[in-house]
Amino acid sequence: AIVEIWQACDTGKYNHPGDPNTSKLDPNFQYWGRAITDVHGNYSFKTIKPGAYPAGNNWVRPPHIHVKVHLRGYEELTTQLYFAKNKRLNDKDLLLMRLTEEERKSVIVDFETKGNIYPVGQFNITLKGF
Repeated sequence: AIVEIWQACDTGKYNHPGDPNTSKLDPNFQYWGRAITDVHGNYSFKTIKPGAYPAGNNWVRPPHIHVKVHLRGYEELTTQLYFAKNKRLNDKDLLLMRLTEEERKSVIVDFETKGNIYPVGQFNITLKGF
């Protein structure tokens, strides 16, 4: 499968001309990535934690990473992964709150530094066949 991600930089700014956020872009950040899974469906990305950003009146989007997965014979999946340690903002996110409790659990990832230099998280993806 092809797994694509895109996200804001640490200031919460997207590298897109339609982003109304007035924060500065990070000239050293790529903002997107693409990986191909191995035969077992494994994939990985190394990135930064994106920043929160204002999305409207009294609404701040919590840090999140957009994910899109393509695989012939399966429905394309577009979703977002959220960071478990941002519970306060996650609990107020209008998009995340539209999901059932089970769906929310599946998109909130706990990143930990278990013997690694950088936090590592696992985001399991299941696709529906046609």
